[in-house]
Amino acid sequence: MTTYNVRLLETRMSDCSGDDAAIFSVSSDDDGTACQVATLISPLFRHLYMESNPPIEARRDMVAGMGAQAIAEQVKRGIPLEDGAYLLLSETYPGAPADPQPVPHYEEWTFESEDGKRVRKE
Repeated sequence: MTTYNVRLLETRMSDCSGDDAAIFSVSSDDDGTACQVATLISPLFRHLYMESNPPIEARRDMVAGMGAQAIAEQVKRGIPLEDGAYLLLSETYPGAPADPQPVPHYEEWTFESEDGKRVRKE
């Protein structure tokens, strides 16, 4: 079992027509390898799953919370995280087709996964 630490580095909110982004540092406790991963929420996702014209803070919570969850799901499925990679959340996202359930405390988050090495630094 490997423990992964996910830390939010920054969020970038677009105008209404662009993707919102959250950038994370992801490290594994087994060897300390770390990488940066960006998650993006598309305007289509906002249109389908959020209220009309959501406030910036709600958008930030969604992109960061869903981003942290998407990172964990990718690792648990055995898909390695690459440094500089990005995950786009649109019609598909962790837990789909149920309502999105963003991680509530996404600033610093830890999860465990049974695995081999899942974080790669280029």
